[in-house]
Amino acid sequence: MALLVHDGVLVPLTTLAGGGLSRLTYGLGPVQRGIVRGALLVGALMTLVAAPLIRAQQVLQPTGPGSGANSTVLQGDYVLALGVFWMVLVVAAATAVAAVGLYGRRSKVRKTRP
Repeated sequence: MALLVHDGVLVPLTTLAGGGLSRLTYGLGPVQRGIVRGALLVGALMTLVAAPLIRAQQVLQPTGPGSGANSTVLQGDYVLALGVFWMVLVVAAATAVAAVGLYGRRSKVRKTRP
């Protein structure tokens, strides 16, 4: 089963994502591409960590006073936290890509004395 999931689902998805990412980052330098790929990897891992919590929160949500569910378990708003995390990650990655591009452009310009 794991082989079928790996070869039938994960490999095609990562191949398509890699091709799309190459197209998306066309024209960026290698350091900038690394920043984008690193940010996407961190975001994907954080989503994998948060997904079971979000699902468990949906399943264990108390429906009323007599539901018997423990309302103190999984209190946080994990969907909101994940959304904020992605927004901060996108802003940080875009800032880093812009800074590397600006620094690279400035370092190519040589100052000459008159």
